[in-house]
Amino acid sequence: MRVIKSCILLLILLGILPLHAQTPKYQGTGIVDFIYPDDGQVVISDRTFNIASYVQVHNGSTAIGIQHLELGKPIGYKMQTMNNSSLITEVWILDELASPEEISIPVR
Repeated sequence: MRVIKSCILLLILLGILPLHAQTPKYQGTGIVDFIYPDDGQVVISDRTFNIASYVQVHNGSTAIGIQHLELGKPIGYKMQTMNNSSLITEVWILDELASPEEISIPVR
């Protein structure tokens, strides 16, 4: 029993076994329907969102521009409220094989 406790403690110290559940880095998910970079808007799963002029788009470990988003691709996003308006400030391109829990597609 002592060996098991020591192993668990070692895993926690090494960062392999977190002490608490990690929170997702994005606040919402969906499928890219349309992108209007000149208007500062994107349509995700039939909902229109404003995007910040400084939006960061993450593709794995690489940062890319909003113009590189592809229609029909799953994404995660983070929003920030500024001047009573919600803006998407960060976008993550998700794996196309992401689980249904990661991608919330509205039922039609």
